[in-house]
Amino acid sequence: MEEAHKVALKRTIRLTLLSYNICLLGGIVRYKGELDGIVLGVLQAGPAHGYEIVKRVHLISEGALSVGEAKLYPCLHKLEDEGCVSAEWFPQEGKPSRKVYSLTSKGAGLLAEKRKAWERFADGVGSVLNAGEVFHG
Repeated sequence: MEEAHKVALKRTIRLTLLSYNICLLGGIVRYKGELDGIVLGVLQAGPAHGYEIVKRVHLISEGALSVGEAKLYPCLHKLEDEGCVSAEWFPQEGKPSRKVYSLTSKGAGLLAEKRKAWERFADGVGSVLNAGEVFHG
């Protein structure tokens, strides 16, 4: 993956991480609403199986986030049921088949909504954090 693409992907993932409620405790995703955006953001880089998604979240967030597989798979199944991701089984030599997930056009639309909501929220937080500059000039 090209460096510019990695940087853009990291930015996009960061912007989509928490589109609803902000609550990361010790870097662990605590709410399903957050996890949806994270999974969709990771899958925009390309198809991945569950453990690969876990690794990508950790890598792209530079270790700031971790996603447990016990939370990931119910989220993936929900996103699949909603048509936001598609899944395909791939056989492996001498190993069990692996289910690989891909972002659908519906999922890309949901990701865009989550990104927009996150950007609005982040702008609001930024404004509040910089309120002293507004009032004290």
